[in-house]
Amino acid sequence: MKDRETRGAPRRVGVLGLISLLVGVLYAPGALADGDRRLGGHVGAVLPWVTLDEDGGSEELWETFAMGVPMGITVKDVFGPVAFDLEIVPSINERHEVDVTIHPGLIYPTKIGAFGVRAAFVVDGDSVGFTPLFARPILQLSENSSLFLELDIPVRFPDEGDTTIGFASHIGISF
Repeated sequence: MKDRETRGAPRRVGVLGLISLLVGVLYAPGALADGDRRLGGHVGAVLPWVTLDEDGGSEELWETFAMGVPMGITVKDVFGPVAFDLEIVPSINERHEVDVTIHPGLIYPTKIGAFGVRAAFVVDGDSVGFTPLFARPILQLSENSSLFLELDIPVRFPDEGDTTIGFASHIGISF
């Protein structure tokens, strides 16, 4: 049976995810009213290539398969050129275990791509963290959409177990 502190972790994750969603909702009406494409999104697939833990252990994709399906809503130009992006990532591993990560973040566009950092709240996974990222469009699909490649470095702090750092790639379509 989980102790009192561990039982509260999913509730904390849910509250933080709800706060992130509210921030996005508060900015969205202004984005929609402007009519200048301030509201966007993306969908794709993410593969964690390697995950390292504090004790020197590692998991590679070819040893333990896992895949996520990120879906995001982006409000552009929230703080100057910075965008607020709320990403939800359901993922599954080879043991058929499903996790959902609430991933709010800030994205800064540059001429060569976009740099950003996301907070990470794993729902019912008793884990929080952050994910620095770099995303770059690789193919323009239409005036308002492109195929992109993103490199992620997820860092997670579980309630129990070792802190982990990973390297992942995310390919998707932004619109």
